[in-house]
Amino acid sequence: MEILLTCFYTLLLSFVVFKSNFFKSTIVSKKYLLSFFWLKIIAGLCLYFIYTYYYPDRQKADIFRYFNDAQQIYKALPQHPLDYIQMIFGINIDNQYFYDNYFVHTNHWDRILQGNIVSDSHFLIRFNAIILLFSFGYFNVHTVFAAFVSFIGQMGLCHFVENNFKSVHIGHILSIFIIPSVVFWSSNVLKEFLLVFGIGIFIYATDKLFFYTKTIQQKLWMSVLIIIACKALIFTKIYVFCLLFILLLPFVFIKKYHLKKVFVCYFITILFFSFCGWIFVETTDKNIINTLVYKHNDMLNLAIAEHAQITEIQYLQADFIDIFTYLPIALLNVLFRPLPFEGSSLMIRLAETEQIFLLICAVSILILGFQRNKQPAQKNLFWFCFIFALCNAIIIGLATPILGAIIRYRSIGLPFVFLSLWLLCDKNTIKHRFHKIQTLFKTKKK
Repeated sequence: MEILLTCFYTLLLSFVVFKSNFFKSTIVSKKYLLSFFWLKIIAGLCLYFIYTYYYPDRQKADIFRYFNDAQQIYKALPQHPLDYIQMIFGINIDNQYFYDNYFVHTNHWDRILQGNIVSDSHFLIRFNAIILLFSFGYFNVHTVFAAFVSFIGQMGLCHFVENNFKSVHIGHILSIFIIPSVVFWSSNVLKEFLLVFGIGIFIYATDKLFFYTKTIQQKLWMSVLIIIACKALIFTKIYVFCLLFILLLPFVFIKKYHLKKVFVCYFITILFFSFCGWIFVETTDKNIINTLVYKHNDMLNLAIAEHAQITEIQYLQADFIDIFTYLPIALLNVLFRPLPFEGSSLMIRLAETEQIFLLICAVSILILGFQRNKQPAQKNLFWFCFIFALCNAIIIGLATPILGAIIRYRSIGLPFVFLSLWLLCDKNTIKHRFHKIQTLFKTKKK
């Protein structure tokens, strides 16, 4: 039955992709888009089989934790449908009745992090509780829907690239749809599928709202998409929302008024929000530094207890100097780990292979196509993509020393790394230099 339902929803959502105007691209045909979508479903199923047979401890498997908790909410539907609706929409549920009957049986609903920051699990649990209406408890139906939701985000990023990049080519498309870890980690019911959705739709809808909508109806629809995307990001990883919000402000401003001092605009914006963040920390009990340090040290203790592979054993102190001195190590860990032959598990060994391949691709792109002079519009796109990827890498490196977690968390920033690399290059320059290399090899053979 699970196979039949999974195939049915795959065909149904494939039909939506084929017919919907949103999934129309000026540079990618529908057959390739469908292939990208099916690739995501295959990747999601592979992740399921890995966590079912290679890592058989279901209690520790991340992909099942929100699904299991959602089943506790879904159980209310037959006899107490109003309770189910209240829990889905969060209406008047902070009381003893809901705790005793439902939340006490969950593992991730009421988790509180250090610094009084509420856990980001509710959105994912509710998503799974809604999909249970269609899946009847079969997990891989959730896989198909998660792959579809993240594919919407990737399509949003694709539209953004088409609307803004000077000349879109196959390299941009591969950066969005084909990077292995992005495909793999965003195609099942992990936080990454919602992050990919939220990032893509937030960027696409904001750009569309300010520059490509004419009617009130279109503006309202883009505003609704922005709200949905923001909610997905805020309740999944709030720092991703903050980064995008801060960077979209100068991006829109520069694009709208055709400013030439691109880097200065980004620098002033980041400086202003950094100052606001410092004021926020000093005047409230929401200490961001303490939360980051607690997260790092807590994950380090967890890794030691469970013998997980870690980057290095280094506890952080909640002061600026200690964090600042650790920052280069954190950044290098995210950018270059795992090193060749460092892996001790299947997932890390696969990540090693991907890391080597992506580094070769990145170096090749720069060697073959680097071009110094760029127009302000291209510089605007470059700094937007580059700063987002850089800040995302720094935060991940500071927050976790676990190698497996770094591999997974950094995936959402990889498309922006490669998009920024392509923005440093010129397609014609790549063709010219590649032709020169081919000619050189032919000459040597003769």
